[in-house]
Amino acid sequence: MRNHFKVTLFVLAAVLAGCQPTAAPPAIKPVTGPLVRPAPVTGPITSPTVEPSGPSVQPVNHETASSGEREVWSVFYMQDQRVGFSHVVTRPVQDGGRTLLHTHGQSELTLNREGSVLTQRIELQTWETPEGKLERFQSRRTSGPGEIVTQGKRLGAMMLVATESLGKRETKPVPFAENCGGYFAAEQSLERSPLKAGESRTVPSLVPVIDQQGEIILTALGEEEVSIRGLTQQLMKVKSDIKIAGQTLTTFCWIDSRGQTLKTFDPSFKQEAYKTTREFALAKEDLGKIDLLAVTTVPLTGKLRDVRPLFEATYVAKLKGDKIANHFANDEFQQVTKVDDHTVRLTIAELDRLSPVNRERLSEPPTPEDSAPNSLVQSDDAAIVRLANSLAGDRTEPFQVALALAKGTRAHISKRTYAQAFATAAEVVRTQEGDCTEHAVLLAALCRARKIPARVVLGLVYYPPQKGFAYHMWNEVWVGNRWFPLDATVVQGTVGADHIKLRHASLHGESAYAVMLPLLQVVGRLELEVVEVE
Repeated sequence: MRNHFKVTLFVLAAVLAGCQPTAAPPAIKPVTGPLVRPAPVTGPITSPTVEPSGPSVQPVNHETASSGEREVWSVFYMQDQRVGFSHVVTRPVQDGGRTLLHTHGQSELTLNREGSVLTQRIELQTWETPEGKLERFQSRRTSGPGEIVTQGKRLGAMMLVATESLGKRETKPVPFAENCGGYFAAEQSLERSPLKAGESRTVPSLVPVIDQQGEIILTALGEEEVSIRGLTQQLMKVKSDIKIAGQTLTTFCWIDSRGQTLKTFDPSFKQEAYKTTREFALAKEDLGKIDLLAVTTVPLTGKLRDVRPLFEATYVAKLKGDKIANHFANDEFQQVTKVDDHTVRLTIAELDRLSPVNRERLSEPPTPEDSAPNSLVQSDDAAIVRLANSLAGDRTEPFQVALALAKGTRAHISKRTYAQAFATAAEVVRTQEGDCTEHAVLLAALCRARKIPARVVLGLVYYPPQKGFAYHMWNEVWVGNRWFPLDATVVQGTVGADHIKLRHASLHGESAYAVMLPLLQVVGRLELEVVEVE
C-alpha cells in the first residue's frame, strides 16, 4: 500500500515534468556553484541516520541478524513493464531504555520519457512502539542532483517536522494523532491482525513522500486465486483507500493467512508490486522501457491550430467514472460551465493585461506565502537574487520585470531534460537544467526575489507530437491587481488557450508531491474535445 502510493507520487512527478519536446539528451554539464548533499537535519530533531547505499542496496546478513528482524524485497511493474524495486528491513532496537520497532525502506524507480531516463530514489525510516505509535521518522528523496531530507520527532500531540534542501531549512510543529503509525503502518497492522472477509479497519499513518498524516481504510473483499510469477495461491484481497489532504487513492493488496502482503495493484497507472527475491528485484533487464509521456498524454478530439500563441479556445472535458466538479480552476483566464456531473465546458482566452480586471472572476489575492522563500522556492538564495537582478536590469514596472524573468529563465535553463522530476529552485539556478517543473520553481523564486508575488500552476498543455494534452506546470504572477499567467518554457513567455489550468499552489510548507495529489483524480480518466478555436 505505502509502496504503491510512493510510486504513484513519483510517477506523477515524472508525468508532470515530461511536457515539452526535447532532443536527445546531451552530455551532462558540470554543476556551477556549490551544490552539495545536505547533512542530516540537526537541532532538536535527532535520530540515528542510515546512509543510503544507492541502487545496489545490500541485504541483511541473516547470519548476524538479531531476533525479530525481517527483510522484504519487492519488484515494481507499470503496464507490465519493470520500473523498480523496494527493500524493507524491520528490527527491534533499544532507545533510551525502551524497545522500538525500527523500519528502514529504500526504493528506486526508473522511468523513460522520450529517451531521457529518470531515476528517483527514496529512503524511509520510522521508529515506533511495539503497539505501532510513531515516535520518529526520516525520509530522504533523491531526483536529479540534490536531496530533500525530512525528519520528524513526536512532542506530545505534535510532531516537530524539519525539511532541508541545499541548506534551506523549514521547521514547524504539526498536529499528529496519538495512535498514528509510520510509513509502514498498514502492512504492520495486517501482520498483527489479518483481516477476514467483510472486515474493515482504519489505520492512521504517515504518508510517504508527502510526509503528512493520513489514514488508510482497509476492507477485506474475500479470498481469490492469485498467480505470482507462475505460482498460484489462495489469498485475501484487501481494498485500501488512502485518504490524504482531501484526496483519496484506492489500491488493492493480496495477503496470505499471516497477513503478509504478497502483491499490490494501483489502477491509476496500472502498477503492480510483488514480493520477491533480492536477485529478481535488482535485475536490470527491461527496466525503464515504458514511455511515460506517451501513455499519459490526454488524447484530443478535434484539431488545434499550430499558430502560437492561441488566443481563444473552447473545450469539452469529460471525466470517466467520477464527478468532474472542482477539478478545473475558474478565473479570469479560464471559465468553467457545468454540462452534467461528468462534463464541463472550458472557455479559455489569453489574458490581456491592459483590460479591466474582472472582479467577479478574479482569483484570491496573494497570501504572504506567495512572496516568501521556502525549501522548494529559495528566493533568498544568493545565486537566485543575483540572477533576478541581472535579468531584470533597470526595469521597474512589475509586469515588464516578470516577463523579463520568464524569458531569462528559459535562457538560463540551457539543458532541457527529463532527468529529474522536481528539483528545487536553488538546484536549478546552479545546474541550469530541467523541464517545466524546474522552469516554474525557478521563475517563482526569481519573481519573489524581486518582490513580485508568484505561484505555480498545475495543468495541461497541448503537445503536438502526441496530438493531445500533456500534464504541465507554469506560473502566475501578481501584477496590476490580478494574477497573470506566464510560462517560462515558451518563447513569448505568456500563456495562451493551449493551456488548461487545474490548480495553483505557493509551495509553502507543501511537499512538491502533495501539490500534485489532485492529478490522481484525472490521470487516465480525462477526455478532451476542442469545439471552437480563435
